[in-house]
Amino acid sequence: MIKSIFKIAIRTLIFLFTIIFVSSCKTYPDYLVFKKTNFEGKEIYDTIEAFPKRGLYIVSIEHRGFNGNFSWNLGIIKIDKKNSMNSIKYETKLQNKAFRISKDYVAYADVKASEWGWFCIKDRNFLDTLPLINKFIDSIKSILPKNVFLKEKNGYIEALINGKIIQRYSYGDFILKNNSVNFDSLDLGLYTIQKNNIVNISKNPDNLFNQEEGLFLVPYPGYKLLSKYSKEEILNAIEKTFETKIFAPLIIVKAIDE
Repeated sequence: MIKSIFKIAIRTLIFLFTIIFVSSCKTYPDYLVFKKTNFEGKEIYDTIEAFPKRGLYIVSIEHRGFNGNFSWNLGIIKIDKKNSMNSIKYETKLQNKAFRISKDYVAYADVKASEWGWFCIKDRNFLDTLPLINKFIDSIKSILPKNVFLKEKNGYIEALINGKIIQRYSYGDFILKNNSVNFDSLDLGLYTIQKNNIVNISKNPDNLFNQEEGLFLVPYPGYKLLSKYSKEEILNAIEKTFETKIFAPLIIVKAIDE
């Protein structure tokens, strides 16, 4: 029995050493590394996405330092559905990088260079205003209370009350007549309008800059991403380490190259 326990302990130590050694060679942006943590000295600023049936929560973490300085990064919590006191937490080693969580990806972007939404191009130039966008905004205003504030960017319009989003509209809802499309469900890529339908013309959203003329859509998380990683692969890895009870000190996920 003692020998068996000793063998298990040795295997566990080898396992942990291997992970730590390998992780030193695998760094951002080729890999995204999560470390096991307890969020000590940090606060959960916001729950970005919740999967209550799986007991998984993607959160934004904030650490307030001295003299008003603070840092932020991405965290994931796995909670035992049978015992909420039993949980594990992971956070990215990468700090102070703008991240975006879409239906498929955990992505990082330079917010000054990367955008998403609707774009109109004429003679290879991006127009400042989408065709008929003001008419679309006026039509929304006509059906909302006067205390609702509208904010528009790249064809996405948010209706807010006291800073809280109560409704979100897409330019596509206005221009695609009698053709209901869930724009949030579209895969990342480049889309255009053809015969009153939304059509994918490229899997690479950066091909937007090769277009000469037309109306185009780039879904969230946008074009010119610095890196992106499979959200499901990350969640599955954390679920697996929770189920095995051998809580890996690090979760390492390879970037998606396409």
